Amino acid sequence: MTGWPKGPFPEKWTFAAVQKRLDGAWDEPGRAAAWHALLASGARPLPPTDDVFVRPFAGGLDDSRTALVEAGCTVFAHAEPGAVPVPGAFVALPTVDLFDALVALGVAGPHHGIGNRTIVRFLLQARPMASFSVLVAGEDLLELEMNARGEESATLLAERLPHVAPTLDRAGLRERLLEGTRLRLDWSPPR
Repeated sequence: MTGWPKGPFPEKWTFAAVQKRLDGAWDEPGRAAAWHALLASGARPLPPTDDVFVRPFAGGLDDSRTALVEAGCTVFAHAEPGAVPVPGAFVALPTVDLFDALVALGVAGPHHGIGNRTIVRFLLQARPMASFSVLVAGEDLLELEMNARGEESATLLAERLPHVAPTLDRAGLRERLLEGTRLRLDWSPPR
């Protein structure tokens, strides 16, 4: 690989395409049963409660959260606007596709000129260069565990990440990516 990949944004992950795939997804019997079992286990919905795809919640039993995943949901630890992780809170989305989940959630940093497409494109293009998992997600925060697949990939990712996450600590980023690191991509409004 000689540089950062380029190309048009994949139509598959436009909001309209994701919306079409996820429309009615919470009505699927397995997901609906898993959601109701989670609530019965003591979880309580958190705002916004009117979003058709995103279901933030707090509490509930670990087994109930696992049942959501087994029913075809993606579950992340939850962050409030302002990049504030909420202890004991999670967000569930009715898909196993990470990118569908991020598009539906709407992770972005408009205060930094960074939209959801930029973030989704970066992660799509980073996928061949690194293994990663999303640990915490919110409107303006992603916390990732990321491990580059080699030196060239680490170099490319370390060069590109500051364009996607301008507040990211850049010190030793390339080396951290080679070792595997937790990255806090914070797009909250400047304080």
